[in-house]
Amino acid sequence: THIPASVPQGGPRRRVTIDRLRIELRSEPPMLGARAWRVQGLAAGETRAITELDVDLDGVALSTLTEAIRGRITLSAYADNPASDASEGNAGRLLASIEHDVRFLAYNEWGGTSSIPDLLAAFVLPNEPAVQRILHDASDLMRQAGQSASLEGYQSGKPRAWEQAQALWSAICALDIRYVNPPPSFVADGQRIRTPSQVLETRLGTCLDLAVLFAACLEAVGLHPLLVLIRGHVFPGVWLSKVADFGQSVAEDAPGLRNRLKLDDLVLFEATLATASRKPSFRHATAVGSDHLDPRKDDAFEAVVDIARARQRRILPLPTKTAPQSELPNRDPHEPGTEGAPGLEPAPDLRPDDIPEPEPEPVDAAGRLDRWRKRLLDLSGRNRLLNLPATGKQVVWIDCPDPAQLEDMLASMRSSKAKALRFRTWPDLMDGADPRSAQLHRERLQTDANREFAEASLRGGELLVGRDPDSLEKALLEIHRKALEDLQQGGSNTLFVTIGTLHWVEEGREKRYRAPLLLVPVILERPSVRSGFKLRPHDDEPCINWSLIEKLRQDFAMRFPALEGDTLPVDAAGVDVKAILDIFRAKMRDVAGWEVRDEVCLTTLSFTKYLMWKDLTDRAHALRANEVARRLLDGPGYDSDDRELARTEPRGEPVAGALDEMLAACDLICPLEADSSQLRAVARAASGESFVLIGPPGTGKSQTIVNIVTDALARGRSVMFVAEKRAALEVVQRRLREIGLADFCLDLFSSKASKAAVVEQLGQAQAQADNRDHGAWEDAQAATARLR
Repeated sequence: THIPASVPQGGPRRRVTIDRLRIELRSEPPMLGARAWRVQGLAAGETRAITELDVDLDGVALSTLTEAIRGRITLSAYADNPASDASEGNAGRLLASIEHDVRFLAYNEWGGTSSIPDLLAAFVLPNEPAVQRILHDASDLMRQAGQSASLEGYQSGKPRAWEQAQALWSAICALDIRYVNPPPSFVADGQRIRTPSQVLETRLGTCLDLAVLFAACLEAVGLHPLLVLIRGHVFPGVWLSKVADFGQSVAEDAPGLRNRLKLDDLVLFEATLATASRKPSFRHATAVGSDHLDPRKDDAFEAVVDIARARQRRILPLPTKTAPQSELPNRDPHEPGTEGAPGLEPAPDLRPDDIPEPEPEPVDAAGRLDRWRKRLLDLSGRNRLLNLPATGKQVVWIDCPDPAQLEDMLASMRSSKAKALRFRTWPDLMDGADPRSAQLHRERLQTDANREFAEASLRGGELLVGRDPDSLEKALLEIHRKALEDLQQGGSNTLFVTIGTLHWVEEGREKRYRAPLLLVPVILERPSVRSGFKLRPHDDEPCINWSLIEKLRQDFAMRFPALEGDTLPVDAAGVDVKAILDIFRAKMRDVAGWEVRDEVCLTTLSFTKYLMWKDLTDRAHALRANEVARRLLDGPGYDSDDRELARTEPRGEPVAGALDEMLAACDLICPLEADSSQLRAVARAASGESFVLIGPPGTGKSQTIVNIVTDALARGRSVMFVAEKRAALEVVQRRLREIGLADFCLDLFSSKASKAAVVEQLGQAQAQADNRDHGAWEDAQAATARLR
């Protein structure tokens, strides 16, 4: 509040000091206790902060309000004794005043998310008599189902927490409550909430009434309930583990909530289904509750209120109008009992609180090696392994209801002749002239038609894609061409079905990224131009997204020991997809805004630089066995970026005019013609030296390489020949085939270099070695010497 200085008319401005300032707060009607603050010595232009802001409320008066009323709050400032001119008789004069209109809500009215959302916890009344009756019915249902009738909260773990929540669901379903539509904007503006006793008395309730009723019952048995607020709707949930929470009473993190849901830390359920004419099972109610958190509905998500955390903030239950009864009242014979309650089912398989991971083995790396690795590994948003686009020519998102089943099917196809998987676009379900709708189908049959169709399609070997047929065909053709080009140029498969994605946010940025988690190598095949594409597994094993693992380790200090070994968790059919996704979700449990989703995608991904990086990481000790690599690692005493390696002339270098003699002395095997410079290269390679052979095109480098390879084979050595492009490999491979060494060439670059093809090539080489005629070799050597 601005307090103006006193300025005499016509005279100069004077700096005025107010010796004693009094600020008063009042309300009309008097729902707030009168409050006054006194400030000593306030000079003109001075700012003073008042920190004691506690104001008393008239709880008795507020509790009598059965309807909301209008009111006004007034804040006034008075000068008790102005020092400027005490003779003017202005003691206690009003300096400034502010008025503000307010609404005093009824005792049972919640103000909505526009005020303080977690005040909703005050309307959760676990001590109401009606709640005790529901608990008694739930205990009876559990006894009738052969379960323990004890309502012990978290004492026996997640399955018992789930079973207790199910029993409460069945008990409330048996009350035959009828649904009442709430005001359309009640989540933001609030509404009056029926107490549990009022719900049982009237058999009526809105979604908020029912959610609060369930929360009260859950809290009464010792469980920690949740209330999830979305636009125009509220539904309850419960933590299945006592140690799990968000760390605050109100959370606005929908991805984090989905992560906790996938880890079985909590369960959400749709409370209004308890008012349906045909009562569904608790398992179905949880499926509908989870569907409210679909990522496509994030714009409707408001917040989630954690009742246990709100209690820690001293947001306690409102006092009930009726005192709790020590004994349950006699039930009205016309009052519904437990006869119409849905049957109780065994708890599903729930994930444990802690996912065990083995301790990682320590790995040390030199600074020079680290620099090489950092140059090879791209951890920026340009890397598709860290930022997979949502749309594009080379991305096809597959609507898969069970990614684990898809991986099992691909794994089983490797060892059987099962039919390849087909791609199919979604049909129009329940549209057109059919009077049914998906909502009506779900209410009648308590199933999701789309999910049922997707599950049936997957069992039938069909992959559903949310595109029109032409768009799908074009995308698959583009992916097929790219994968084929990569295979021909780079010799490795780059086509994968990705299972699971991590939606993550870079610190300090708003952009969201999507990184695939598990990569299953596959092959796209098309028998003819007119037939559609089909999907088969590649011989390579599924692998984890190592670029993501390294990104999380370097930038976010996250380690995944269970995934960093040579093998991934497996199940009876293949890789254990659920276990892998759970490991990621467990790490993201407390990371706000991060989420692991069960998304499946077909795309091309390149691992070329990553594999080089991994070689430098895993085989650093093997590098030191090579002299050149050791000198590069340790430093030869010069700057390798500016100077060439020191050259040493080879011993016994052949010279013109004495080539035949020197060739015989060096015992070189050169099936192709060679001049003096080429023979010098072969001799240096035979003596174990390292060198760089440089020459323009057409000067015989490939011919020299063939001679070096042949001589090394004759000496019993193994040779690895690598090239960036396939064309360079094919030239050398063709020349080796022409001189009869095809069986000794193990082709690891070709598109046919599958596991079976590699084993077959090894068998041919072994057969050649077993059938070798040493006498013929000696005769050939003698003939060569005579010819020379």
